[in-house]
Amino acid sequence: MKKRIRIFISYAHKNHVSALDFVERFEDYSNCSKTYDYTFWSDTALEIGSKWKDEIEKRLKDSDCSLLLLSSAFLNSEFIKNVELPALMQPGKILLPVGLGRLNLDRHDLLGLDEFQIYRYFNSHISKFQYYNELRSDDTKENFIDDLFVKMEERLDAAGRK
Repeated sequence: MKKRIRIFISYAHKNHVSALDFVERFEDYSNCSKTYDYTFWSDTALEIGSKWKDEIEKRLKDSDCSLLLLSSAFLNSEFIKNVELPALMQPGKILLPVGLGRLNLDRHDLLGLDEFQIYRYFNSHISKFQYYNELRSDDTKENFIDDLFVKMEERLDAAGRK
């Protein structure tokens, strides 16, 4: 039987288009897992009339794991800084920071995430790490998704979530 994993997706609304592209691809790919039964949640699932802040706080608390779609807009979001990150950086939570938009890892204030390995795709064709928004071809995006998926499952395995 597959182990259920609840994943909270944190992203900046300014990155809505690229975040949605990433999430659709990643969810579709991850839902074929042999080991885990993933449930993804982001604020796009909020229903009209719901108390949005209460629902987000509940989902933050209930999540096993989080995908943090990092960009400069993410780092500048007051809601992410003040509500989401403090809840997600609690003991027992698995953080998966993903480079969505280009960041200067030496010069940007990474809000405490500099202690965590940030996933970027190593493109062997050009011998450099790339952020998701830098990828132009579907093939390269699929490689990014596959590599991240494997690393996520390895992280979950190592954390004893199997």
